[in-house]
Amino acid sequence: GDVEEAAEGLLMAPVMDSVVKVYCMHSEPNYSQPWQRERQYSSLSSGFAIPGRRLLTNAHSVECHAQVKVKRRGDDKKFLARVLAVGKECDIALLTVEDDDFWQGVEPVEFGGLPRLQDAVVVVGYPIGGDTISVTT
Repeated sequence: GDVEEAAEGLLMAPVMDSVVKVYCMHSEPNYSQPWQRERQYSSLSSGFAIPGRRLLTNAHSVECHAQVKVKRRGDDKKFLARVLAVGKECDIALLTVEDDDFWQGVEPVEFGGLPRLQDAVVVVGYPIGGDTISVTT
């Protein structure tokens, strides 16, 4: 009922505050004319804070990145992010933000155990075309 939903909302608040929107400007190489780049395009995706002032996102979200910025929920300011590592095989990328203001009040997500088959899970992120965070159970 309402009590369970309110309790779940309180438990979800720190997780939701650790989720970021990732803005990426991509510039793919031109292999036939290596001195030129292909036309730039932009994309939006989700990421989340993990310990050590790092952000985890998908590798395809930042591939061939020219510039990456991130925005926290409820904040209009976009912060410049630096790509630390990209794992194309596992589709995971690691980012960081140098600006201390970005990290004020950020609670990193702590990994728990793996869910078993048929376990209930919650997915938090920014859907395609969405400006607000979405929670799916």
